[in-house]
Parts: sequence; structure tokens; C-alpha cells
Amino acid sequence: MTTAAVALVRSSAGDRQPLTLVTIGVACIALSDSLFAYLSAKDAYHSGGAPDIGWAAGLLFIAGGAMASRRPGRDIPGVPELPSWASVWLPYVPWLLAAITAAANPRELLRYPLVQLVAAVAEQARRDPLTGLANRARFTERLDHAMEQLEREGVSVGVISMDLNDFKLVNDNLGHHVGDELLSASPAGC
Repeated sequence: MTTAAVALVRSSAGDRQPLTLVTIGVACIALSDSLFAYLSAKDAYHSGGAPDIGWAAGLLFIAGGAMASRRPGRDIPGVPELPSWASVWLPYVPWLLAAITAAANPRELLRYPLVQLVAAVAEQARRDPLTGLANRARFTERLDHAMEQLEREGVSVGVISMDLNDFKLVNDNLGHHVGDELLSASPAGC
């Protein structure tokens, strides 16, 4: 954003409109990225929200800046003229084709390794890497589901909590590697 703002301030009067649009576009994308990071940290991000709208708006402002810079009479000596307005949209064609393909056959999309990789990463995000046990996020999901079942069907819900007293002493006196071994050797059902 700083680079875009400096370019805007140092530009000539004829270049201000395209650079203003590009600066606004970069600002929209940067703010959307920040909002996405915040919402993701709070586990409150949902597709189609404000970050998605900001990203789309940012790209449209940048495209508008590109179109505004192509007006006649802006020839720079020694720089060849760009082909047509289609050159601005050409980089987006593969994304459009991918979206059409995914929308036409969503079940086929699940066969691709990238989708399987994303599913595996999502599963790993809900497990402790050392023990393989469910972490706090997965516990919360399971507890929410159990509470919904309680309300809908009257199913009994119970939670068992286990605490290791003075576990810090194991880490402090014997080292973290011994503490890791102790946790790894615990029964997986605990």
C-alpha cells in the first residue's frame, strides 16, 4: 500500500486516475486479508462474507485502473502499445474455466489429489501432532454436536476429563523429550 500511495503522490496529473483506482484496489485487498486473518483466528470466517467481497472489489478496482490507463493519447515514446482490452482479462480466463469445470462436476473434483490434500490438512488441524488425539477445536465440535443431539433427541451426554498432575515437573526435570515419550505412550483411548 505504501508503494501504491507513493506512486500516486509522485504521479503526474494525467496518471492520477488509474493510480488512484489501483491504490484503492490494493487497499481493499489488504484490508480483506487482515479481516480474513482476524476472522480465521476467531474461527468465524464463512465464504461469501466481507473479505470475499473486498477481494473481488479490489480486483475490480485494479482492473478499472488498468482500463483507465489505456485511454488514447497516453503513448509513451519507446514503449509499444498494448494489444487490446482483452489483454487485461486474459490472466483470469484459467480461473473462469476452472470455476465452470468445478461447478459442472463437483463430485469429480473430489477425486483430485489437491482436494484430498486439503482434506488431510483439515483433519490434521483437529488433532494433536504428538499423540494424534483430538485437540480443543475437535473437542468443541464434538461437544457442540452432542449438545445438539441432547436438545433434539434427548440423548445423554457425558464428558470425561483427565489431568496429569505435576506434568511440568517431568518436563523440567527429565526434559521435554521424556515428557513427549510419556504422552505418546499413553493409551489412545484416554
